[in-house]
Amino acid sequence: MANPRRVYFPGARPDDHSRYVISCTAVEHETGTNVIDTFISAGNKHGFPKSTLTDNGSVFTTKLYRKADTRNGFEQLLLQMGIHQKNGTPYHPQTQGKVERFHQTLQKPCTQGHLPTTSAS
Repeated sequence: MANPRRVYFPGARPDDHSRYVISCTAVEHETGTNVIDTFISAGNKHGFPKSTLTDNGSVFTTKLYRKADTRNGFEQLLLQMGIHQKNGTPYHPQTQGKVERFHQTLQKPCTQGHLPTTSAS
């Protein structure tokens, strides 16, 4: 990433109770594929949750835009795995306050050109 203006952390998963960061990967473009890949990788390592809480971004849900009973890849994966999907209230970022603050903390050095080259940097 060559000093991007915005860095995404698909599937950044701090545990809601302990705030332990289960997964965090920086990418330039958030896509359904990297959300699913990150979710599966973290789940294989730490176990899968009984439920998820995400915002209403199109990589997480299409329920706000859906005209029929169609789902995106992440929604389909959760359905197949029996994981209950919860979405925050639209235009109410406080619902995901912990993860939003976590993203801000991570984005600041990344957008200022201080990009780690490894997970240990």
